[in-house]
Amino acid sequence: MIPVSQYGEGNYTIAIKLSNGSVCISEIGYIESGSEATEWVTDDGVINDMYKKLGQSPNKCVN
Repeated sequence: MIPVSQYGEGNYTIAIKLSNGSVCISEIGYIESGSEATEWVTDDGVINDMYKKLGQSPNKCVN
């Protein structure tokens, strides 16, 4: 779990490189000032809590 705080409205992208060389990328289309999101890295990939609540699938990690 990676907590993210947004200071000002906008979007973000997080790239996570795992020890096996895989890269996981999570991004959020828009987040308002003062909002928080949590990124989840799982065996299925990476997803933030907002997209998880919407029923979206995690972004797959790639080599």
